[in-house]
Amino acid sequence: MNWKCWLVSLICLVESVCSQDADFWKKQAENLIQDHLSVKPNTKIAKNIILFIGDGLSLATATAARIYDGQRHGTTGEENNLIFERLDHTALIKTYCTNKQVADSACTATAIASGVKTKSRVIGLDDSVLLANCSTVTDESKLSTILRWAQEVDKSTGIVTTTRITHATPAAFYAHSADRDWEDDSAVPEDHRHCKDIARQLVEELPGYSRWRSSTFLRDSTDVQYTNRTGRRSDKRNLVEDWVADKFKRNFAYSYVHKNEEFNEIDTEETDYLLGLFDHSHMKYESDRNNSADGQPSLSRMVNTAVKILQKNKKGYFLMVEGGRIDHAHHENHARYALEETISFSNTISTALKMVNLEETLVLVTADHAHSLAISGYSNRGHPILKLAGTRSDVDAKPYTTLMYAVGPGYVHVPDGRENVTEKLTDTKPYRQHSTVPASSAAHDGEDVVAYAQGPMAHLVDGVMEQNSLAYVMAYSACIGPARKTQLCTKRRLEASSAAKSFDVPTTTKKPTTPFFTPDPMDIDRDATVDIYGTMQGDAGYSPPATGEVLRIHSGANDLSCRVNIFSVIWIIGCIYFFTTL
Repeated sequence: MNWKCWLVSLICLVESVCSQDADFWKKQAENLIQDHLSVKPNTKIAKNIILFIGDGLSLATATAARIYDGQRHGTTGEENNLIFERLDHTALIKTYCTNKQVADSACTATAIASGVKTKSRVIGLDDSVLLANCSTVTDESKLSTILRWAQEVDKSTGIVTTTRITHATPAAFYAHSADRDWEDDSAVPEDHRHCKDIARQLVEELPGYSRWRSSTFLRDSTDVQYTNRTGRRSDKRNLVEDWVADKFKRNFAYSYVHKNEEFNEIDTEETDYLLGLFDHSHMKYESDRNNSADGQPSLSRMVNTAVKILQKNKKGYFLMVEGGRIDHAHHENHARYALEETISFSNTISTALKMVNLEETLVLVTADHAHSLAISGYSNRGHPILKLAGTRSDVDAKPYTTLMYAVGPGYVHVPDGRENVTEKLTDTKPYRQHSTVPASSAAHDGEDVVAYAQGPMAHLVDGVMEQNSLAYVMAYSACIGPARKTQLCTKRRLEASSAAKSFDVPTTTKKPTTPFFTPDPMDIDRDATVDIYGTMQGDAGYSPPATGEVLRIHSGANDLSCRVNIFSVIWIIGCIYFFTTL
């Protein structure tokens, strides 16, 4: 058979296998509806809460990352789903501050952590405080957060982030500051230094000083890794040494690590307090990370270790995980970095889901704010998301990229109007996608973000919600903080107590009778130290997780791009037979 015959046979094969006829989409829709109908509200009291915040994770970012991730694994991409997009419950979240239409991370993280909206750039304080004015800070203006609510009922707490621990998002869970820039005392004006800087609050107050088990990976102003860099504190204190001295004095089991070699040696069974500082400022982008002994652990590995430490507490834990560098990539208009960081964030969620029981753990995924990334251009299905769009401008006839920004350093001015990007390597990491308006740093976007949830009381994540209500979702899920003494939580405690008394522990573990999903190997960070179980009921490699609960997959076109049936097989055989006889 000549090459033309083989080519026609291949066309037959592709056409028959990748059929997307009406029956395909009808079946997809039916599967999705049946999947949704099977979801039952979980009204149990959450023992654990894991909150994932993708800083700057706009809806367009999630869409583009979903496509990019799928294309990196050999599919067209559009049908792909990131792991957090498979959680059962979703809602749109309004992100405005009390004084700003478009928010920053300080006010949004404060809303998520405390249940109270506040001014832009203010951390852990209510709207009565004036920006950068320490004299307006009072005990009444200081907000209590989900971190403290968890510690009040003897739960363990932890923070994991790829940014500085004193950066706005993580700081909102433990600090009170009239200005997000007051990360160390040298940044605080002298006439306001009666207010503690953020780093000092971490070490002296909560969570760093707390007697509860804590797993906190961070980087403050001191450095043992870069010998040519020194801290910026004007009081000459070494807060890391202070933290270590405090734990030693109180005879706690603790570890302080600053590179992979030390991180790999952590004994999670013998460690109750963990401080990890892996860079002078923010950690490296995932794709630039040094994997050597002197390098940095991935976000997935940090979360894996944090959960192992925190889950030793029989009363449960609260863990906040931030994928902080999505935002930084967007600020630089580096779309590829932003998408890679989003995929790393999704892989981290996969790692956590493999380690928890969703019957007793609330997993909540959201963003603090959006960014102005746009997807446009009428490209064909499967077109590389980082390449030029499928159409040219009908005004200047020049091409443009599928991904662009409204504002940022990607703006390029040329004499004839717009830069011609025909020869540009738009899919490389250094490339900056074009922006409409020039700026040294991209502005945030004011659109709603999405919250995704599964676990106890996850059905409260529904509709269009104010961002501050997410703190109350978590509080009502675990019956802590403002929900602790409510009638609903009292009732749920009685129900849980009654169920516990009548519950008989089975002597054997049965295989689930309905389809369950565990993250595909492609969803797991290659550096993560978690086992991968069978992906679907009936797999030869199936092994039930020790937690007894895994994540259900949503079926349909979001999980399939092509289908094969008996008619496809017959058609392929017929094509091959016909053309081989020519």
